[in-house]
Amino acid sequence: MWLGVAVAAVAAVMIGVFYLGGGNKPPAETPSTKTNAGTKHADQGQEHITNGAAHEPYNSDLPSSGPHYTSPAPWGVKEQELADETLIHNMEHGGIVIAYKPDLPKAQIDKLKNLFNTLPRSQQFGSIKAIVVPRAKNSNAVQLAAWTYTLNLDNVDEKQIIEFYKSHLDKGPELVP
Repeated sequence: MWLGVAVAAVAAVMIGVFYLGGGNKPPAETPSTKTNAGTKHADQGQEHITNGAAHEPYNSDLPSSGPHYTSPAPWGVKEQELADETLIHNMEHGGIVIAYKPDLPKAQIDKLKNLFNTLPRSQQFGSIKAIVVPRAKNSNAVQLAAWTYTLNLDNVDEKQIIEFYKSHLDKGPELVP
C-alpha cells in the first residue's frame, strides 16, 4: 500500500514540475543578470548536434550556451567567421570567444589580434583558451562570450577584455584543453 502511495506522490510531483515550472519556456523569457564579469544568462544546456541541424534560438547574442556542433575549433586568431554552434563548443571547454564586426577599423582589429598573445595561459592546460574571430551578426563592435556570460563593447577595451577572460577561463562545464 505504501508503495502505491509513494508512486502516486512521485508522479504528482513530476506532473506539477512539468506543467508549473519545468515545461519548455521560450529562451527569450529567461532573465539575465549583469555583473562586473559580464551579463549572466540562463544555461541552455550542452546538447551536441550535427552540423546544420535546427535548434531552438539562443538566449544571448553572442550565444553563450546551448546546442552546439560536435567539434570545437582550434584556439587562436581566425580570419574567417565560424558558426556560433562551433564557438559554443569552445566555451563548453572553458574558453572565451572574442568576436568583432568585420567592418571594425583595421587598427582596432590589429589591437585585438595582438591582445590575444598577451592573454594569460590556462594554468591547467598551458594554452591561451580564446578565439578571436570576425562575426557579421555582432550587435556591438566587440562581443565576448564564455559559458553563460557575455560582454558587449563599443570598441576594443583591453582592460575589460582581459578582466572578462580571467574571470571565465576554464569555467565551462567540460574542463578539457
